[in-house]
Amino acid sequence: MKRADATATVRRPHAPPAQALRVLRDLRIEDPQVELVGDRLYLRGLAACYRTKQLAARRIAAGLPGLSVVNELRVAHGVASDADVTRAIEAAIRRAAPGAAGRISAHVDAGDAYVGGVAEDEQERAAVEAAAWQAPGVMHVHSRIAVPRRPEDDSDVAEALSAYISRSLTLPYGRIRVTYRDGVASLDGSVASERQREAIEDLIRWHECVTDVVNRVRVAPLRLV
Repeated sequence: MKRADATATVRRPHAPPAQALRVLRDLRIEDPQVELVGDRLYLRGLAACYRTKQLAARRIAAGLPGLSVVNELRVAHGVASDADVTRAIEAAIRRAAPGAAGRISAHVDAGDAYVGGVAEDEQERAAVEAAAWQAPGVMHVHSRIAVPRRPEDDSDVAEALSAYISRSLTLPYGRIRVTYRDGVASLDGSVASERQREAIEDLIRWHECVTDVVNRVRVAPLRLV
């Protein structure tokens, strides 16, 4: 006889959150697929590099704190030669920051990309570095891009980091306040879970201008009225 509770272990997929699919598409994951089974969210598709794979999982986990993210994204294999990877990076930079093409150069050695030159500002440097990371075949990016120092640099970086948090983790702009001075980013505000708090800190630590993070973000779960 069949056990009466045998169906209790059957996995029943549900409609995937549209938010997770948007994150995968924003990161240019090829053939993005999301499957929600119970409280587990499975991510599938082809990422341009290992960093993009990790970033996708972190962003989705931070935006959907009630779910457990299972990262089954695959990483694209390298292209035929370093010259091909260099051309892919140059094309990606032209798309992301058209005005930087004459000031930024790139070369690749065994899958490691070396990107150098002078960017107009921190936003352009971040766009160029992100484009290099997402080029097919890149294993690692070594950034040697300089940004001319200006008196307002610290406030510009703080504003860019605030916008980056809001855009990447789908939080209202201003929810997390960022102050920046001499490489140290201080974070204030509140989020709904410890996972979101940690995801924000991890995200900011990727920034080239950040040498340390002071995380004063509080966990304040939303209360149902």
